[in-house]
Amino acid sequence: MNDLELLFENKIETIVVDGFLASEQINTFLDVLYKRPEWKEANIAGIHEHLFIDKPKPKHLFLSQYMVRAFNTTEDEYLTLSNNYWGIWKEITNKCGFDPFVLFTNYLKSTYQINVQSAMKENMAYCPVVVRDLSEVVLPHADYGPYDGNGWAIEEVNKQVAWNLYLTHPAEGGETIIYDYVWDNEFVIDDNSYGIENLNKPIKTQFLVEPARLVLFNCRNFHAVSKSSSPRVAIGGLLGQTINGQYIAWA
Repeated sequence: MNDLELLFENKIETIVVDGFLASEQINTFLDVLYKRPEWKEANIAGIHEHLFIDKPKPKHLFLSQYMVRAFNTTEDEYLTLSNNYWGIWKEITNKCGFDPFVLFTNYLKSTYQINVQSAMKENMAYCPVVVRDLSEVVLPHADYGPYDGNGWAIEEVNKQVAWNLYLTHPAEGGETIIYDYVWDNEFVIDDNSYGIENLNKPIKTQFLVEPARLVLFNCRNFHAVSKSSSPRVAIGGLLGQTINGQYIAWA
């Protein structure tokens, strides 16, 4: 088994690639990003407002599928929103002269010989990327398509990893902590408990953030982010393997 297969099987902790982007590419992307009106504090569904009473909401370019669904959005409504996200992403990447998501999928193809497509419903595609500044504490949580997207196209996934390409140095703090505990049907998370306080599970690994560092990890493990002293900006998304062996991306 190669490293990606081992990661999907949760038999290794992470895949880390340093220097995935050149510093000039990072500077260009951030310059374009910061000028976009869409780069702003995320809208947070009411059921999650309690997580942000004492801290600012993170800045986001696009909302994730999970965040969108928290507004009781249907999959069709989400796909319409994703189509708009795709247009904005193309504007940004065309201005930058490169597309980080394309670079990521090319890396997967050249290194692991897999082809990745966006998750689809009929002829409509999920947006496969988000950009976030997660400089505040992110409580332990897990991500898994069949649970986050029950009834949606991503419920076809039976293995899943997350990927993040970091663009800034968070100075102090900002570690990602991965727990040695896999989300399954026995751990019930209701709509009001996303972000588990005081999760009493052993830590599997943790890693620091560096600009141009690409990190993949099995996000069905509960994971958290510690507070950092400066912006912690990353491009990221989710990669799933379906029951029939296809690789699909969403965010």
